[in-house]
Amino acid sequence: MSWENVMLGDLITVKHGWAFKSQHFEDEGQYVVVTPGNFFEKGGFKLRPGKDRSYSGQFSADYILNESDLIVAMTEQGPGLLGSTALIPESGRFLHNQRIGLISIKDGTRACLKYLYHLFNTAPVRGQLSGSATGTKVRHTAPERIYRVNALVPDLPTQERIAGVLSAYDDLIENNRRRIALLEQAARLLYREWFVHFRFPGHETTKFIDGLPEGWGLTSIRETYIGLFDGPHATPKPSEEGPVFLGIKNIREGGGVDLSEIRHVSEDEFPKWTRRVTPEKGDIVFSYEATLHRYALIPAELRCCLGRRMALIRPKDDYRYYLYLQMFSERWREVISARTLVGATVNRIPLKTFPDFPILLPPRDLTVSFNALVEPVFLMIERLNEQNTKLAKARDLLLPRLMDGRISV
Repeated sequence: MSWENVMLGDLITVKHGWAFKSQHFEDEGQYVVVTPGNFFEKGGFKLRPGKDRSYSGQFSADYILNESDLIVAMTEQGPGLLGSTALIPESGRFLHNQRIGLISIKDGTRACLKYLYHLFNTAPVRGQLSGSATGTKVRHTAPERIYRVNALVPDLPTQERIAGVLSAYDDLIENNRRRIALLEQAARLLYREWFVHFRFPGHETTKFIDGLPEGWGLTSIRETYIGLFDGPHATPKPSEEGPVFLGIKNIREGGGVDLSEIRHVSEDEFPKWTRRVTPEKGDIVFSYEATLHRYALIPAELRCCLGRRMALIRPKDDYRYYLYLQMFSERWREVISARTLVGATVNRIPLKTFPDFPILLPPRDLTVSFNALVEPVFLMIERLNEQNTKLAKARDLLLPRLMDGRISV
C-alpha cells in the first residue's frame, strides 16, 4: 500500500452547472433542480419534500445528472455545507445547477469517485476549502480553489477498500431510512383510512350527522394535551458534547427528529435551557415561527432542550399518535394557515391562542384503539433511528482514521 501527497487538481476536474431561470421553477415536475440545500453537512444527498423545486423550461440534456454522479456544494447556503459532497441517487431526475460542481476523474487508475466522496468530507479538505473561500455574507469556492487543495491519497485498490468500508455504513443507514419512510407511510395511511375517509372499525353501523360520525365533533386542541410550552428565545454557547439543542433543522420536513447535524449544550448550561420544560419521550415538538409545519415525536433516550422558535405539546396518552398524525393532515394545515400571523420577515403561530385552535376529535375508545395499533410502528421507527445514530457515529469515527492511514484495510 502506497500513499501520495497530491493536489486535487491532479486527480479531478470540476464543472459548473447551468443558471436555471427562476420563472420556470414549479412545485412539481419531472426534473428537480439540485441546490446546496440537497446536501447533508457531513455529506450525502438529501431530498426535501415540499421545498425542492422542479423545472419546466428548456435546457440542455447535458445538465441532467446520472446515478452515482459526484457533486460538490460550492456555495455555503448553510453553516458547514461548503465543500460537502453527495452521490446522485438516480438517473434522469436531477438537474445540475450553477452553484453545484460536478466532479469527474481525470485518470481512472489513480482515483475512484466513492473514495473522493468521503475524502471531501474530511476535516483537512473542508478546512482548506473554507480557508480559500470568498464572500462575506455567503461564502463561495470555485473549481480553481478546489484544485489547489492538498491531500494524502493511497493507491487505487486501497481507495476502493476504504470506500467499500465507509459505503457499507452509508448503505445500512439509507436502508434504514427507507424502512422508516415505509413505516411512517403505513401509519399515515391508517390514520387517513380511519379519520379522513371514516372507514374505522364499526363504521358500517355508525350513524352520520352533518357528514360526521355520531359522537365525533370539533373541540379545542387543549382537550388533547396536558401542557404547551415554548423554548428559549436565544441560543447557547456551542459545546463539543452534551445534550442536544433541538432546533428547526433537527425536525424533518416529513416529520420526525433528524440528528445528523446537531448543536450541543453543555451539561452545566442544560438546567438554564430547560427552565420552562425538559422534553420527554412522546412529547410532540413543532416549529411555531419562520419555518412552519414541522412536527416530531421526542424519542426515548434523547436528552435535549428546545431551540429557538420551537414549542412542545405534552399530549394525553389516549391522543398521542392520533394528535401527532393529525398535524400532517390537510385539515390541520388549513387550521394553521387561517391563524398564522404574517410578519414583515417571518410568519408565526400565536401560542397564546393556540389552545383554542379547533381539532376534530373522535370518541376516546377509537383513539385508544388507534394508538394501540400504531404504537409498535413508532417504536420500530425509534429503534431504526437509534441504529442510524450509532452507525453514523461509528462511520464518523472511522472516517479520519481510514483516510489518513491510521487504520489499514
